[in-house]
Amino acid sequence: ASAAAVKDAAIRPSQLTWISFSLGALLDIKQRLPNHAVLWLRMLASEQAHAVARHAFKANLDGIDLNADPGVVSTELVEWLHARGMRIAVWVWKAPATNDVEEVWAHMARCGVDYFTSNLPPTIRPWYDLYSTHGK
Repeated sequence: ASAAAVKDAAIRPSQLTWISFSLGALLDIKQRLPNHAVLWLRMLASEQAHAVARHAFKANLDGIDLNADPGVVSTELVEWLHARGMRIAVWVWKAPATNDVEEVWAHMARCGVDYFTSNLPPTIRPWYDLYSTHGK
């Protein structure tokens, strides 16, 4: 039904990225809408991140979306994904979240993540503007 709604509304791949905890749902949507990006949403411990990345790559997904945890997301993981043309997003799980803070934002930026989902847009936006203009 979701794929049909996207087709009916003529939503372009650049307008929508699918994320889900369900690998089966992502594989199904990728089959129905092959030009739309799909990211496997996971909450992991550090030792699981590379295995999940490899599994996503073998499943022909476009990337992964992990909990924003400096112990999970590393420069090495991001580089591995990017070398394979994959994306990495990170997310926080509640508001206020202990991982939705400047220290974590900076770590994710240094690692090169593609997307950061925050519950604090009024706070993170000015930080990002300052961070990106000063090259920190």
